[in-house]
This record gives sequence, C-alpha cells and structure tokens, in this order.
Amino acid sequence: MSFSSPHRPSRMPRFGDSARSWRWAAAARDLHVVEIVGDNVTGASDAPTRLRERYTLPRRGFTVVLIGKDGGVKPRQSRPVAATVLEETIDAIPMRRAGQR
Repeated sequence: MSFSSPHRPSRMPRFGDSARSWRWAAAARDLHVVEIVGDNVTGASDAPTRLRERYTLPRRGFTVVLIGKDGGVKPRQSRPVAATVLEETIDAIPMRRAGQR
C-alpha cells in the first residue's frame, strides 16, 4: 500500500508504477497494490480515511506499507522501495518461505 498527500507534487514517487513494471514477480508473490492519494483510492474499495486509520498512515507525505496475508504490517518506508528489495522482503517472510517448500 502506498500513500501520498492530496496534492502530490510531480516529484512524489508513484509506487504503483514500480510494482506494475514488476508484474510477473508480483503475481508470483500475490502482490496487490493499493494507492491512496488524497481522497482517491485505487486497488481497494475501502474509504481512504478507514485505510489511514487502520494502518496509521500520515495525513501528509509518502509512505509504503507492506501488509502480509495475516493483516500484519511488515516494513514501513517513507521513500520508494526498489522492486528487488520488495521481492527479497516478501521472500523472507516466514509464511512465504513455508509456502515455497
């Protein structure tokens, strides 16, 4: 999940662009991208306020949150995450490692 301020400047990263370019690896990891920009949510039907409250997202700035299938928040970053780092992070999660055996 990524979140950015309502009026995202042109320099504000778009995490979804990176994840979409990494489609095959994302599909293998069952990665689903949700973006919240201001009051707009893509990739989920939840209201932005509900998502911000549930995952303790800031009202301003940029945040990337990896949410496991168990609903737990894994890493949280205030800057874009490279696809390779995301892949390594997901692969290191115990549930993922157990599924690879």
